[in-house]
Amino acid sequence: MNSTHAIVFMTIKSMAQSVGGCGFLQLSARLKCVSGLNTVILAKAIKRFRVAKGITQVELGIRSGFDPKTISRYETGEYVPTIEAVYKFAEILGVPVKAFFTDFESEIEQRAFLFEVIRNADAEELKRLVDLIGKARKTPKI
Repeated sequence: MNSTHAIVFMTIKSMAQSVGGCGFLQLSARLKCVSGLNTVILAKAIKRFRVAKGITQVELGIRSGFDPKTISRYETGEYVPTIEAVYKFAEILGVPVKAFFTDFESEIEQRAFLFEVIRNADAEELKRLVDLIGKARKTPKI
């Protein structure tokens, strides 16, 4: 594990301990939470960020070196990715590692996530986001 991975590991360990009071298990460098809360948050986040980036499980698998079935299992929580895999996903999907452990149930977290996505979007992604938001709105754009 290099120094960057060590920093990420410590950050994830700290977040895992603070979210839902769950403990962090280091066994096999796997991210696991005794209650399963972090595993669920992580699984949902992998899918959310992949879909937001507009790539398929196959494409994420190719870019990360994992079989698409493994990506599917990560997204359902059946498998828990290693810290190295989470770091790789963060790099591919263009999000900070800590975003994989944020519970997006609160309105504040949802707004912060959207602002971050918009702020980091390139021109093509921004156009796609505007189109998606326009379609999702209940009232037509003015």
